[in-house]
Amino acid sequence: MTFRKLLKTLKKPAVLGWFLWFLLTVVLAGPAIIFVYSITYDTANTLTRVVTGLFGAAIISGVLVTLGNEIWFRIRRRQIAKSKKENRRAKKKGGKKRK
Repeated sequence: MTFRKLLKTLKKPAVLGWFLWFLLTVVLAGPAIIFVYSITYDTANTLTRVVTGLFGAAIISGVLVTLGNEIWFRIRRRQIAKSKKENRRAKKKGGKKRK
């Protein structure tokens, strides 16, 4: 896949959301596994600790990406509403539309 195709694909909100979730999960995996190692007993299986850390990182990533998407959506919605309001004012005054 070329770089341009990748950028075009990442402009889709759903694809970007999943990409950010995966990236954040990878980033948080290390700290989450270390945290799980610190709170579990020494008798716990290593695989159990690693899987629990990955699962926790995935959950936390999902929450953070959802919050980020919601904030981005609300900011974008305000920008669109503001531009519509300016366009309505410009129409009433007989001026040109702004984009």
